[in-house]
Amino acid sequence: MTISSKTKKVILIRHGSLDEQYDGCYIGSTDLPLSSKGMREAEALGRFLKQLDINCVYASPLLRARQTVEVALRSLPDVPVIYEDLLRETDFGAWEKLTFAQICEQYPDMIEPWSRRDCEFTFPGGENVGDFYGRIRRIKQQLLDSASDNIAIVSHGGIILNLISDILDIGSHKAWSLKVDRGSVSTLSLFENGAGVLNSLNFKPIEYGF
Repeated sequence: MTISSKTKKVILIRHGSLDEQYDGCYIGSTDLPLSSKGMREAEALGRFLKQLDINCVYASPLLRARQTVEVALRSLPDVPVIYEDLLRETDFGAWEKLTFAQICEQYPDMIEPWSRRDCEFTFPGGENVGDFYGRIRRIKQQLLDSASDNIAIVSHGGIILNLISDILDIGSHKAWSLKVDRGSVSTLSLFENGAGVLNSLNFKPIEYGF
C-alpha cells in the first residue's frame, strides 16, 4: 500500500477506571460510572491533552466515557465534542459483568468459536462480531472524512484495539495481542488512503506526573 503524505493525528483515549469489583469482568453495554480512581485518571488525561492541540473529540455516549470527557476537557472548553453511538463498546449480552472463568463455566461450547473471532459469532443476547467489525470500519471512514486533522477519540478497550489493528492492517485476530489500559492514551498517524502508523501505545498520564 502506497503511503500518502497527508496525515491526520488520531489520539485514542480509553475511559478511566471502574469500581474494583468489576476488575476482570466483561463490561460492554453495561452503563457504569467511573470510580474515584477513574476520575483522577480523567483529570490527568486533561492535563496531558492540553499540550496536544486537539481540534475535536469523538466519544462513546456511555457514562464512563462521558464522565472521562467532561472531566478531561474542563480546561479545553472550546474543543467540540461529538457523541457517537458507533464508539460504544461491544454488547456482550449475557456475558456482561462475568469473568472469563465464569464464561467458560457457563458457556463452554461457545469459547472455541468466540476465540476464532468468527464474524458469524454472536454473544448470547448481545452483538454479532461481524457487526462490531463493521462499526470499526465505519469509525475509520468517519476519521478519514473529518475536516479535522488532530482528532481525539474517547472510547473503550475493544473499540480502540480493533481500530488500531484495522488501521495498521494486521488482522482483527491480532487486536488482542495489544494492550490499552483504562485511563491510557495511544496515538496513530492516519494517511488519507487508510493506512497508518502507530506512534505510541498505552501511555498513562497519571503515572507520569500529569
